[in-house]
Amino acid sequence: MTDQKKQMEFKVDLTPHFDDVFKYIGSYNRHFTISFFILSLVYTSAGLDATAVIFLLPNIVHWCRVEELDNHCVEIGLNEYDCQQMKSKYRHHDDNSTTINEEYCNQYNFTAYDFASNSSFKNTPTLYCQNGFEYDNSLYQTSVTEEFDLVCENTYLISLSLSLEYAGLLIGSLIIGNIGDRYGRKPTTVVSMLLWSIFCVGTMAAQSYWMYTLFRLLSAICATGGYITAFVYGCELVSPSKRSLAGSFLNFQWAIGYTLASLFAYMIQHWRYRLLAMLVIQALISVLICM
Repeated sequence: MTDQKKQMEFKVDLTPHFDDVFKYIGSYNRHFTISFFILSLVYTSAGLDATAVIFLLPNIVHWCRVEELDNHCVEIGLNEYDCQQMKSKYRHHDDNSTTINEEYCNQYNFTAYDFASNSSFKNTPTLYCQNGFEYDNSLYQTSVTEEFDLVCENTYLISLSLSLEYAGLLIGSLIIGNIGDRYGRKPTTVVSMLLWSIFCVGTMAAQSYWMYTLFRLLSAICATGGYITAFVYGCELVSPSKRSLAGSFLNFQWAIGYTLASLFAYMIQHWRYRLLAMLVIQALISVLICM
């Protein structure tokens, strides 16, 4: 009985572990270190994508598009700036609104109003915006909020899109991590990045709110799977004594992605072109990982 226990202990002691490789190659290996830095770029891309949604779905000042006011600008020969100044005097403001997206959802009914009379219009009946909206483009030339009119009664669609995107993060973390354990970290990371890029193209080409939301959901699934797998893969490339530092460095790369998102939003005013810049970064990272 004693001999059997000794044999079992001896067999357990000989069980190989992945970390045993560092006993032979040392805590520093040039190839592993370069691979780790390349993988860390996945976190930069993930931070960029996670923050980009703030600039894709911003709260934008908007007003009702009133045909009577547009016609009046033409009649009296106002330029674009003076026309906007004139319109601001005739806009209806909801004092009970709680967000920017709900402030200007109604307009005065100017159908029978005589602008030449200069009479008070405050008692003029109001109605919901009849001809769509105009937007303040001083910060963003285009955005998802503006393109799909996610204001007033459609404001809830912004929260819905964000909720579905976070649901995608949950789904990806539950599924793709297990796929990485089964089929390998590197192929899972590469495939996740490639699919992430493809869905980014779909988002960029979206012609409706629901198409945009669907592709953002799919992108979130691949994104979270990609950076979770990359985190584990990256930490396995460094010795156990350096893994706390490696994890901190990966989070630092995420912060760099956050910063880049703000820079992209400042430099690229069109939301589709902004996604195109993100797509280029993701594609380059995928190529580097494959090398």
